[in-house]
Amino acid sequence: MNVGGMWSDPIHLDLVTVGQARDEYEEDGFCQPYRGIACARFIGNRTIYMESLHMQGEIENQITAAFTMIGTSSHLSDKCSQFAIPSLCHYAFPYCDETSPAPKPRDLCRDECEILENVLCQTEYIFARSNPMILMRLKLPNCEDLPQPDSPEAVNCIRIGIPMADPINKNHKCYNSTGVDYRGTVSVTRSGRQCQPWNSQYPHTHTFTAIRYPELNGGHSYCRNPGNQKDAPWCFTLDENFKSEIYYKDAKEKNKMEILYILVPSVTIPLAIALLFFFICICRNNQKSSSPPVQRQPKHVRGQNVEMSMLNAYKPKVSPQLVPASTLCCL
Repeated sequence: MNVGGMWSDPIHLDLVTVGQARDEYEEDGFCQPYRGIACARFIGNRTIYMESLHMQGEIENQITAAFTMIGTSSHLSDKCSQFAIPSLCHYAFPYCDETSPAPKPRDLCRDECEILENVLCQTEYIFARSNPMILMRLKLPNCEDLPQPDSPEAVNCIRIGIPMADPINKNHKCYNSTGVDYRGTVSVTRSGRQCQPWNSQYPHTHTFTAIRYPELNGGHSYCRNPGNQKDAPWCFTLDENFKSEIYYKDAKEKNKMEILYILVPSVTIPLAIALLFFFICICRNNQKSSSPPVQRQPKHVRGQNVEMSMLNAYKPKVSPQLVPASTLCCL
C-alpha cells in the first residue's frame, strides 16, 4: 500500500467530520435510508443514522473521493482492502439501532476492529496513526472506544465478516485438559484477583497479543491459555505485586464430577438389577432343596383296568379232585 501517497494526497477528504459526528451524536439525529452509491454494495438501502438531513450527501462525496484514491493505489494489500473498505462504509454510514427508542447509531464490533487494525491492516494503520496529515483528514475507528464484546451495548454491533477465532461462549463453564480451547467468561483467578485485559500492558507488560493468539481479540480480560503454555486457563492480574495466576481448577473438577454423575448411574443401576435377579434365583433354589421330596404315583395306563378284568374273566376254574379212600389207608 502506497500509504504515503494515498493518505497525504492534497484532496480534502474531510472524513474527520464523520468521526466527530460518530463521537458526538445527539438524540435528535435522523434515521434515513441510504441513498448513495459508494457503499451500496455493503449497505444497500438499509436505514442509517445521520446527524442531520443533509449530512449523508456530504459524507458520500468525501468517502467517494477516498475510495477513488484507494482504488488507484497499487500498494494496498488485498487482505486489508477486503475488509477495510466495508469497515469505513459502516463507520461513515452506521446502521440505525432499531432496538433504541431514539435514533442511535450502531457501533462496529470491537473484536473485528482489533483484527483489522492489528492483523489485516497492521502496516497501513501504523503509518496512518503516526502521520499528522492523515489524522487531520481521516479519522479511523478507535477500537478501544467500542464496547466490549460481551457487554449489552455490543449485542447489536455491526459485523463485516472478518474470519474470527472461536467466539466467546458465556455458557462455557468447564474446560478439558489444559483448557487451550476454553472460551468462557471467567475473569477472576482462583485467589480472587481480577484479570488484566489482554490488550493492556499495565500493570504487567507481556508479549501475548491478538496478532499471535486470535482468542485474545476483543480487549477482554477472560482467562485463556494462549499457546497452551500452562496447565490451565490463566491471566495477568491487576495486582501489581502478583503477575499471573490460573483461574479456578474447580471448573475442571466439576467437569470430571459431571462425567461421574453420568457414568455411575449408568453402571450401578444395571448392576443392581442383575444382582437382584441373582438373589431371587438363589432364594428359589434354596426353597426347593429344603422341601421334602414328593413321591411320584405310578401313572395309570389307559385301558389297563379293562385288560385285567378281561384276564380275570377268562381264568380256568379248577375243580377240587377226590382222593380215593384206599389211598388214605396207605398213609
